Amino acid sequence: MNIATPALQEKVTKTATGFRISIASKPEHADLCAANLNGTVDFLRQSPLVRSIQLIETKGNCLHRFSVSADAPQLFEATPDVPQSLARELEARAGGQFVSFDFDAIPAAQDRVIALRAFWKRWALSMMAVYPTLIVLFYLLRSVTADLPIPASLFLVAFILTGLNTRYILPFLSRRLQGWLTR
Repeated sequence: MNIATPALQEKVTKTATGFRISIASKPEHADLCAANLNGTVDFLRQSPLVRSIQLIETKGNCLHRFSVSADAPQLFEATPDVPQSLARELEARAGGQFVSFDFDAIPAAQDRVIALRAFWKRWALSMMAVYPTLIVLFYLLRSVTADLPIPASLFLVAFILTGLNTRYILPFLSRRLQGWLTR
């Protein structure tokens, strides 16, 4: 296991929102490891305490690497020792076929709350950039787009609007309103 001391383990587990198990095995044991991990992932996928879980397998000549990542904050709240128990169970089931085995608790992202709080500000910034520019482009391009079909005229306006917003307007507004956006 990768968590060093019991005190650190308890602190990380209390603030964790998920876990990651990284495994490396020899190619001749990869099928058995994959079967064990697929069974475990399928079992966890059915749990209401696990929001999402992902298994990634990377095949190599010398080693096969597996990574199981789970987003499961409720699992840590309900039973904090389950992920470590799961890691021990997987290691025991493998019977020494793993070359390396690591378990990491994924600490809660403090910035996730800040990002959610600032969503309405980012939305407002986008509206400040899009709406006035859209009105100006609509009137400026009216004579050019008058004879075009509606989808073609909308495409032209959207094409120019996207370019202006991406290159000039949003970066300018983001710099000017940085203090407000991060408050």
